[in-house]
Parts: sequence; structure tokens; C-alpha cells
Amino acid sequence: MWMLTILDIMTLQTSPASKRNPTIYILKCIAVVLITWSHMDELVPISQICTGGAVGDGLFLFCSGFTLFMGRGGDFFNWYKRRVNRIYPSILAWAVVSCLFFGTDRDIVSIILYGGGTFISAMMVFYTGLYFLRWVGIKRLAWFCGVYVLVLIGAYLMLLGSRDGIFIYHTTETFTFMHYFLCMVLGAVVGANSDRMTPSRFLPSFVCALGTCVIYYAFLYWCDHNEVVRKFQLISVIPMWFVLYFIYRMCSAPELVRLYEKTWVRKPVYWISAISLEVYLVQFVLFTDKYNHLFPVNVIVTFLVIFALSYIVKCLGTLILQTFREENYDWKKIVSL
Repeated sequence: MWMLTILDIMTLQTSPASKRNPTIYILKCIAVVLITWSHMDELVPISQICTGGAVGDGLFLFCSGFTLFMGRGGDFFNWYKRRVNRIYPSILAWAVVSCLFFGTDRDIVSIILYGGGTFISAMMVFYTGLYFLRWVGIKRLAWFCGVYVLVLIGAYLMLLGSRDGIFIYHTTETFTFMHYFLCMVLGAVVGANSDRMTPSRFLPSFVCALGTCVIYYAFLYWCDHNEVVRKFQLISVIPMWFVLYFIYRMCSAPELVRLYEKTWVRKPVYWISAISLEVYLVQFVLFTDKYNHLFPVNVIVTFLVIFALSYIVKCLGTLILQTFREENYDWKKIVSL
């Protein structure tokens, strides 16, 4: 069959995933665009059209799970150190840039704990769970997910009991990101079994991705407008899984991979995917409604400015990282993506 069911995925054995997978670059690029677009509500005439951030966040974590689960192993501290080496130089670089040019003022503790925003802080916690999943193995995935879902439901019920009307997609509390860990788990499992999946066709995968997106957002709309249904909003994790899975299948279709291999497509997609973390860090200070009379040019220009500043921050982050190492500066690596 052209697709794997969720039950099939959960029972497959671990097998290596390709380190250089064009599908992941495409997915990261889509995630970057969706996340950034969802935050541009003050730049457009109708703010409701700026949506897709939840799917973008899910795709970003899906990609992390996909690549990290099959990456280099080792003991936890060295494995986690490599995650810190990738993320925190950019966070420190952005702290410097934002302080010098955008008037922010944060102490070192807030930079370390919250410098990347709540989503990045949650992701750093998710890494510990992903390492534990690597340790217990795919064979115990059902047990692992079962325990985590019970913890998730318990935390949600405690939060629901302490506050009325909470909506997990409209707040920035740490809990609101807990369910996203399951997106990272899905990415890990799909990555571990990607070579066992039969090639997909673009059109069927696109239709399935679109259909599950409609179901997902229809359910969220229902939750947002019905207090009774809102109490069951955690169910949205299920259609979210299918949305991510079918988008992955769509992006791994041979038709899209062949398109990616064209230089004029590959380079911008790869560049954007390479600065995905930095785009998330810098975008919020660049949104303004001063140029809304130029819509949609203001949106395009804002995207380009975000990408340019993200590249500068990534280069500065690499410079900071190399500064704390004994080796000589590798200037080519500092400016490359």
C-alpha cells in the first residue's frame, strides 16, 4: 500500500534514515513559512488568514524527531551537548543583536532559560524525552506513548480545573507545548522506518494532507467556539498526527523531490531550512503595520528582511561557537549555511 497506518508505524523495526534527506529540507522550509505567516496578523487586512502556526510548529518538531532519532548516539550528556551547541550560540547571538539594535534588555538567566521563547525552551525539554525514547527503543513505543498521554491528560485536567476557558493553542504557557512532543515522536518513528515505506504519489498525498488539515482546523474552530467541546481539545493531537504524516508523504513524493533537485528550487529551500531556528528567534521584532498600505509587498519585504537578519544571527552564532573552541576560526564555515 502507498501509506502506512499509525498502527503499522508503531510496530515496525528501526532502520537507518538517510542523513541528507531532501524531504526534511522541504518540510523545514514549509514550517518556517507557516510559523512566520501565522505571526503576521498585524501586517494583513484580514488577520484571520494568518494561520498555520500550529502545523508549522508540529512540522518543525517532526523534522527534529526524524533527524535526531537516527543521528549520532552516545551518552546523554554528550548527545544533549550537541543540541545545545546548535541552538544556544544563535540564542546568544540574537541576545546581543536585539540588545544593541532593538532595545531589549535581559539578564543572562532569562537568556539561558527563555532566550529562545517558550517554544524553544519546550523543545530543549523534549530532547530529553527523545533521548529516552532512543534508549527504550521503537519496540516499546506504544508503552512510551501511553504513559506520556496519561501524563498529558493529567496535566491538562489540573490546568482545566484551575482555570476556565483555557485553549492550548492560544496561550504561551509551557503546558500548551506538551502535546507537541508527540509530533517529535511521530517524526522519530517515521524517520526510523522511512526506507520501508513505499514511494508515495504527490496528488493523493496532497489530497489527504488537505483533507486532514480541514478536519484539524474545523475541530479547533469548534473548540474555540464551544465551551463544552473545548474540554476535549486534546483530541486535536490525533488529526494533527495525520496532517503531519500526509504532508511528509506529499513532500517525499518523487515528483516533489525531482523539483527540489533543480538548482533554482533547491538553493532557496535549503537556505531557508538552514536558518529555521534563527527565523523563529528574530521575526517578532520586525513586524510592523506602518507599511500595510503596500500590502502584499509589505509581507514579501518582511519575509526577506527576516531571512536576511536570520542569516546574520546564524553567522554570528557560529562565530560565538568557534570562539569558545581551541581551533582556529573557519571563516568559510562561519558564513556558509
